[in-house]
Amino acid sequence: MDVTTVKVMTSMSSEIFDELETVKEAAQHLRKHPRTLMRWTRLPDGLPFVRLGQVPYLHIPTAKAWVARRIHRPNPVRAAGRRRDVKVHS
Repeated sequence: MDVTTVKVMTSMSSEIFDELETVKEAAQHLRKHPRTLMRWTRLPDGLPFVRLGQVPYLHIPTAKAWVARRIHRPNPVRAAGRRRDVKVHS
């Protein structure tokens, strides 16, 4: 490996570590219990994490993408079928 390759690899690895948070830290930001986040990691398409030693870490950009894929949007077909002009008789 030449010097440029080593510098690029070093900068990439330091960027990755800068974007890691412990599950405990991430749980505080999300106002969730750390066990909730660890339960999410066990789902079939679970929250990705890495364990360094015995400490679980979340890669924040990856975790944000995981959450974004789970945003629920209303079904436009069902919403169009609702009648909003129905009067309630008392």
